[in-house]
Amino acid sequence: MRRVGVVVVVVAVCSTVMSCGDDDDESDDAPPTVAASQSAGSSASPTAATSEPSPSVDAAADQESAEEALLVLADFPAGWSELPERDRSAEDEAVLRTVAACAGAEGTSAIDVGGALARTGNFTSPSGAAIAETVSVAPSEEEAAARATAVADAGFASCAGEAYQDWAEQAVTDEDTEIGAITVAPLNVSNVGAATVAYRVTIPFESDGTSAGEVYADLVVVQAGRALAGLLFQSELAPFPIDETEQYVALATERLGQVS
Repeated sequence: MRRVGVVVVVVAVCSTVMSCGDDDDESDDAPPTVAASQSAGSSASPTAATSEPSPSVDAAADQESAEEALLVLADFPAGWSELPERDRSAEDEAVLRTVAACAGAEGTSAIDVGGALARTGNFTSPSGAAIAETVSVAPSEEEAAARATAVADAGFASCAGEAYQDWAEQAVTDEDTEIGAITVAPLNVSNVGAATVAYRVTIPFESDGTSAGEVYADLVVVQAGRALAGLLFQSELAPFPIDETEQYVALATERLGQVS
């Protein structure tokens, strides 16, 4: 089975789902408002934010807190490694902005709310599965909650799915590999923090006209206070084990508690 084009998709999914990996991209987001704890697929319609950033917010302290809240290589079993994000193409940047816009963001990450932002590299297992995390700190708790609501909105899934489809079909350059219909569906995970939103992005592919399997990207967004964590779990042929997903989501949520 020829897999060149599929490998391109697997490697690139992380940055196109939520701008994972360590880079210096920044954005000036104007997030929508109000959120309660809810699961993915909510039909709530976000509105424009009205809260003002707290005058007591310390940008430098928030950045330090965001970086300290990230998962680290020591959190993973022996044999895992942390790889940097691959260089982004113009097409990658375009789909990042399109997906971010699906959640009301103006930059390249759906959970960037205009405050501190920190990212891990791609934590990769010996089998090739990968995990990456982004942590953002909003100027106010209301703005963080509003972004969680925007990501949970049913329109986000359909909007993001269309963007992924267009991008993936262009990303695969191997003439013997074709991408099928990409789906973005709610994923059932335990609720943690103030709000938990989870989706499974499924990318089916064919090689030489024969079904060759699927690439999975499970996205979990957690909001706790002013902080948001976005975790991405990538795998081929079989989804990332849900018990392990919940283990890392719980750890990430616990670390969000250090953000005041």
